[in-house]
Amino acid sequence: ATLMPMLPFQPAVPTVELAPDVHMPLVGLGTWQYNSSVAHDAVTSAIRLGYPLVDTALGYGNAAGVRMALAEAGKLSGDGRKTIFIATKIPGGLSYVDSTAALHKAVDDLGLDYVDLISLHYPCAWDKTGGGK
Repeated sequence: ATLMPMLPFQPAVPTVELAPDVHMPLVGLGTWQYNSSVAHDAVTSAIRLGYPLVDTALGYGNAAGVRMALAEAGKLSGDGRKTIFIATKIPGGLSYVDSTAALHKAVDDLGLDYVDLISLHYPCAWDKTGGGK
């Protein structure tokens, strides 16, 4: 794949304040329906173009590619990590224990210490049944 060079400037992207000092960019890259290879290339290009947000989900199965792109761009930890907003999703319909385990798996699979936003992918299980206890 041909990769574009880093932009010589950081474009201004509008944000919304989710909590005090937590600003979510309103522009980002989604990784749905990407395998790990495509996710890697897309995230790499997005970072080089100055995209401030990457959105993924545990159910997408492409965390390895997203992780590799974040690592190559120096975005897994330290000052580099502070320059990108990572949003991910876990399945709905899970018990508290299973939701907590899914959150930890999502963060671990991405090679991160934390994500900036975690959401339920769907408010109940994919088969539309309720959650556990």
